[in-house]
Amino acid sequence: GDWSSDVCSSDLNIIFMMNGFLEHNDFEHLKQYFHTNVFSEDKYYDISKLKKIKNSGIKGLLAAKISHILKYDIKVDIEIFNAINDIYINELDLCRIIGVFLDNALESALNSKEKFISISLIEDNGLNIVILNSCSNDVSINSIFKKGYSSKGSNRGIGLYNVRSILNEKYPQNTILNTYIQNNMFIQDLYIKAK
Repeated sequence: GDWSSDVCSSDLNIIFMMNGFLEHNDFEHLKQYFHTNVFSEDKYYDISKLKKIKNSGIKGLLAAKISHILKYDIKVDIEIFNAINDIYINELDLCRIIGVFLDNALESALNSKEKFISISLIEDNGLNIVILNSCSNDVSINSIFKKGYSSKGSNRGIGLYNVRSILNEKYPQNTILNTYIQNNMFIQDLYIKAK
């Protein structure tokens, strides 16, 4: 597959910039950046939690994606329960996977009443990433991973199909992905076992 379309150059610039602020504990400039670009002073505090993630690619991707999501007036809740020292699979693969999850979460949350996305990470003999979003009640779990399927006519199906392909082909032994809907919440729960 051609991944170049996943991260456009403006995304990359944001990633590098945010990373710079986070690496240097420069929360003053991070705050200013948010005030100028994302229009909310209090949201930067959430982003600063990403400091607990030691992998700069994942940290930067999350910072960029979250700042993008916030522009749509969607409530984002971030919980990082402990220091995330290792991601256990290839960094680019995990960036692609999280990118797809968050793009879909945004699309789905926008079409929902609550407009809410929650991201949580915990390291415990592996890495557990849970991304959940509010959704309208017309999403079908069984079909969303089929190639090309989308309930909204975008590339959602391709994205999730690619996620499944990466996990099944490269990491069948040490990853478990559970996808389910509960109380109008669409949940992606990915567990990556420590090697």
